[in-house]
Amino acid sequence: MAQTEYFSINVIPIIERAWKKIYPAIYYDARERGVSLPKVIPVRSIIEDGKSVISKYNSRTETIEVSTSHLRSFIVDLLRKEGVNAYFYAVDALAMVLAHEVYHHFQNKEGLHEELKRLLPTEKFVERYVEAELEADYYAIDLAKSSRINVDYDEIKYYWENLKEWK
Repeated sequence: MAQTEYFSINVIPIIERAWKKIYPAIYYDARERGVSLPKVIPVRSIIEDGKSVISKYNSRTETIEVSTSHLRSFIVDLLRKEGVNAYFYAVDALAMVLAHEVYHHFQNKEGLHEELKRLLPTEKFVERYVEAELEADYYAIDLAKSSRINVDYDEIKYYWENLKEWK
């Protein structure tokens, strides 16, 4: 794929479609919890612990940041492997990633950020951090498996895992 084709891939509609795909389910969950939903903010890139990541929940601004360059690279790789279906896979995979980040927002509203700050210099911090990540993964998987959203979990599991780990 030529350099100009890479940059011509507009990922904003993919982000919008992924958000719309999960919106009814997460809106319902947010209402039950008595919290508002975070905003999704496209950013050029996100580096965390020296690695490029697809997304990050920012507890200070209560936003979900989505790396457009990371997503674009993922889509280019999918285009090579899957052809035209790449966009459908990307939307589904990103929908699960966004659901994961939304759960971090719910955790933040329930005091997780403050709890982690209190635990920071201890081993309990690592345990609780890993537990929080797994809870967010399970939330995303539960949304995919449930009838509340239209995501075929079996079909996109591979792509979701690769999108989260894409370098």
